[in-house]
Amino acid sequence: MRAVLLGVVLALAASCLSILLASPKEVEASFPGKNGLIAFSNDLDGDDEIFKMNPDGSNQKQLTHNSTFDWDPVWSPDGTKVAFHRYGKIFVKDTTNGQVVRLTDDSGIRSFNPTWSPDGTKIAFSSTRSGGYAEIYTMNSADGSELQKLTNNPLGGGSQGDGWPTWSPDGTKIAFTSALSTHEIYVMNADGTNQRPLSNTLDQNELDPDWSPDGTRIAYERDNDIWVMKADGTGQVNVTNSPEVSEHGPAWSPNGRKIVYSVSVESSSSNVHDIWIMNADGTNAKNVTNTPGTSEFLPSWQPVLTP
Repeated sequence: MRAVLLGVVLALAASCLSILLASPKEVEASFPGKNGLIAFSNDLDGDDEIFKMNPDGSNQKQLTHNSTFDWDPVWSPDGTKVAFHRYGKIFVKDTTNGQVVRLTDDSGIRSFNPTWSPDGTKIAFSSTRSGGYAEIYTMNSADGSELQKLTNNPLGGGSQGDGWPTWSPDGTKIAFTSALSTHEIYVMNADGTNQRPLSNTLDQNELDPDWSPDGTRIAYERDNDIWVMKADGTGQVNVTNSPEVSEHGPAWSPNGRKIVYSVSVESSSSNVHDIWIMNADGTNAKNVTNTPGTSEFLPSWQPVLTP
């Protein structure tokens, strides 16, 4: 009996030691959610439409069919709906039944950059409805009601005010881009209070933040590279560092281990975008669309909830 107990103790000790000695990647936690499909904009038919595909780029299918331009797709937290903007109006498409609902309908007003609250009941977005410059608003995701203005940018002009909101996973904060002198990442409470700069890099242009699923990091674009920083603004790391191309629109995978983004390569005759996927530390970057002559951009990764 003593021999059996001794064997159990030694096995447990060895197991604990192996965990302590394991690399961070080996003990990386899985977040609650599986990686689903990727939604993105595609100019295949001459105007931009929303498509979806497998993470490896296969099985591409068109979600919207419209004679104008559809941009900025973003999956709902339950993975069943896609919010997007169509020529400055916010729409939501239910991918289970095909129903499309228009949430904003003000003539002459531009609304864009939609993003869902973690519980799926609200959509934050940027809009020029206050008169000439963009601000962050929220509304109900079902019908566009209960409109609430969160920011008041005094210096922004046109679409260069406040944009690209992203909700923290716990629903308490919203990170966004604010254009005062340059584009900089800001953060505020979800009700618009306590607005403050997060990245503190006034000499850089930063766009399109996206909060990691565990709430500890934010991916964003800085001067055409993809960067990642801690949620408090520290630990800023350039994870692509590719001066020969331009990288845009990072979005985390639901398990927090990968980032999807678009890469544009300029030539003398065109500027073509492809969708790329990399590990969250920038390693193992792969072009998953690789379609010369066609542009795919503004990706969003679908969460597939576990049972």
